[in-house]
Amino acid sequence: PLPSVSKVEGPTVRLSVSEWKYFSQCPYMFKLRFLYGFNEPLVEALGYGKSLHDALAEIHRVAMDGVVVDEADLPGILDKHLNLPYAYPSLKETLGVAALRALERYINHHGANLTEATHSEQAVEFSPQDGLLVHGRIDLITQKDTGIVRLIDFKSNHRAQSEDVTEAQLNVYAAGYEDLMGTLPDIIEICNLDPKGDTVQTPVERSKVEATIAEVNVAATSIRKNEYPRVALSSGACDGCGLRGICRK
Repeated sequence: PLPSVSKVEGPTVRLSVSEWKYFSQCPYMFKLRFLYGFNEPLVEALGYGKSLHDALAEIHRVAMDGVVVDEADLPGILDKHLNLPYAYPSLKETLGVAALRALERYINHHGANLTEATHSEQAVEFSPQDGLLVHGRIDLITQKDTGIVRLIDFKSNHRAQSEDVTEAQLNVYAAGYEDLMGTLPDIIEICNLDPKGDTVQTPVERSKVEATIAEVNVAATSIRKNEYPRVALSSGACDGCGLRGICRK
């Protein structure tokens, strides 16, 4: 008989795409946020991005049910979702107008998304390696009559992050989409809702998706080993970090 040996399993790491975004920017910032519970100071415009995001989600949901909204419907939809708990009255009014204008621009410039939408707020969850579970939500998935599939992420200045970070997140979502549907999407798209914001479309490349997933796997291994190194000051990444004051001067 073989000698009995205890089975030792590595701890399962459950990592959201948003959490991985912070880890990829600075592992120590990830530690401060998600292990120690530190948050950046509240800003008065907090809630703007989510309100806009939730209004768009409703617009897409009703479109998939066959009801395409027009500009006259937008104030009522926005009123249900606009939540700015820390904004003073004049700022709340200003942000409300800005949100309405953003929705109007979206309807006028991206009307095709309403007729091509197949999934809104689609949850994805997949395991790129043993002991790692990656999860998140795709803002919008569309499919043209030609079969071309797009994964779309919405952003605004009040929900700002660099395009390369958003593209990396979308590559993770592309891997999640493949796990869900059996094939990679064709295009990832960053849809900027600001007045002069551009829409950036990038063809999905398997090599980029695999390289991004490799970075996620490295992050999971580091988390499992409790390794959270600070980024180098010379990188410049610390300049805009809201947690710099409790990290280092």
